[in-house]
Amino acid sequence: MITVSGLAVRIRETALLAAVVAVAVAVLADEAARTTAGVRR
Repeated sequence: MITVSGLAVRIRETALLAAVVAVAVAVLADEAARTTAGVRR
């Protein structure tokens, strides 16, 4: 049986993981854009 508190913890962990992934993707995209801009110059 899944409790409400257990579900809340699961949701919080999922949200935290999503935030970490979003930051990682943003950093990678920024690096890629910077590299591309550097090559164009």
